[in-house]
Amino acid sequence: MRNRIILLLSVFFQMAGGISFFTYYPRFLSALGADNSLISFIISMISLASFIFPSLIGFFSDKFQTRNWFIRFGIIGIIINAIFIFFIGIEYIWICFPLIFINGFFFSCFGMTYPLFSEICLNDAKWISYYNAVVASAWFFGSFFCGIYIDLIGIENLFYYYFSFLVISFVFTLFIKENREEIFKLNRSLKQNNLLNVDLEKIQHDNMLNKISPSLYFALFFRNFGVRPIFNVLAIFFALTLTSDTEIGFLISINYLLQIAISVIIGKIINKKNMKFILILGFLFSTFAMLGYYFSRDFWGFLISQFLVSFSYAAFWTATFIYISQKTTPENKGRYVGMANSFFSLGNFTGNIFIGILLIINDNFYFTILVLFLFPTISVLFILFGFKSTKKKV
Repeated sequence: MRNRIILLLSVFFQMAGGISFFTYYPRFLSALGADNSLISFIISMISLASFIFPSLIGFFSDKFQTRNWFIRFGIIGIIINAIFIFFIGIEYIWICFPLIFINGFFFSCFGMTYPLFSEICLNDAKWISYYNAVVASAWFFGSFFCGIYIDLIGIENLFYYYFSFLVISFVFTLFIKENREEIFKLNRSLKQNNLLNVDLEKIQHDNMLNKISPSLYFALFFRNFGVRPIFNVLAIFFALTLTSDTEIGFLISINYLLQIAISVIIGKIINKKNMKFILILGFLFSTFAMLGYYFSRDFWGFLISQFLVSFSYAAFWTATFIYISQKTTPENKGRYVGMANSFFSLGNFTGNIFIGILLIINDNFYFTILVLFLFPTISVLFILFGFKSTKKKV
């Protein structure tokens, strides 16, 4: 239990700092004088790194059977890289491209917290939902108070807010324990208990079907292609209509606050029978949220859209990781979790490139949203026709 709590605290502070970076770094670049299309291409470097590295890092953490050292290496790298990222003048803005790419690599290393946590809690759906709830609470806390901080201190001082959370997270990583022999022993014991009184033929049959449905990876890709690029510039987008950073911070953070409760609820009610339905609802609400952004012109309209996004993300993301966690083992969990993150980030990267091209053609965020809103619908179709959470004998 102690190890789970320490892991969650480390994740909380890293994510609280990380959301301030993802949310307000585009505003920081804009304040330096970078234009919207350049900002989109710079931010896309994070997505490119997050596509390339999670599966690779997951593979090596499986191979060497260690997560802990990847986690510590990741947070140290993020801290050091942050110093360079924030102290570059506009005349050297091109240096941000490799630095942001490297930062994505370190984020992927720290991302090994999830496979380790899943292994420690024996893939329990309730605890996995708690992990997602902690991430959402960190996003709420980090983004909401960052909005207030920027109103009071100024966007040019974003680094100090970001840096302080990273250092606290690093301190907690020093106390994380990882006993691989105990993890394997507990997982083997759980597997044997689950297979008690089950005949050998059924065991072999189930093992043949113990695969991750490819449709889920494609659904993650298309959802993020359409939705995530808008989130990367959401603070700028809201600023077109709203004038207060506190209001903007509240709109962004309320999304994560709602996800806390929704993630926990999903963890309690989800099972193999309703998993497909929850995934469909999650991706479908992303489509509704995009339409909401397009038609919104004031604080209350954006607030409704944020409600839709909250349910969408909490539903499909919690369901995705419960599904993958329960279909993998300590020997291969890192690579399969990494693959899901890679497809998710590939959608983010290609979507950012696409939105950058759209902004060059027409520098209007509403036009961009109108083009992108169809892609989450493609995700719904992949799940509807391709996903099977349980498979029947033939």
